[in-house]
Amino acid sequence: MKRALSLVALAMSMLAFGQVDKIYKHNGEIVEGYVKRVDEFTVEYTYQGEETINTLSKYAVNKIFYGKSTRIEDISEKIEITDDKDWRKVIILEDKKTCCGS
Repeated sequence: MKRALSLVALAMSMLAFGQVDKIYKHNGEIVEGYVKRVDEFTVEYTYQGEETINTLSKYAVNKIFYGKSTRIEDISEKIEITDDKDWRKVIILEDKKTCCGS
C-alpha cells in the first residue's frame, strides 16, 4: 500500500513539473517558464518560481510549447539572409513596441 501511494505521489509530482511552457527562440535558446500573454508584437512570460514579467519580441520567437495543454503555437519564421536577393525578407521595425526583448 505504501509503495502504491509513493508511486502515485511520484506520478503527480512529475505531472506538476511537466506543465512548464517552453519558448523556442530563433537563436536556439529555450526559455522555460509560464507564458502570461501573447500580444500583437510581444510575448510576456515569467520564469518558474518568479513573479517578474519578462517580454520578448515575437520576431525573436519561433514557437511556444504550452505545458498544460501540450499545444504548440507557431509565432514567427526565422529570417535568414544568404545573398543580395534576400533583402525583401527584411522587416523594418519602426515602433519600439515591436522590438522589445531579445
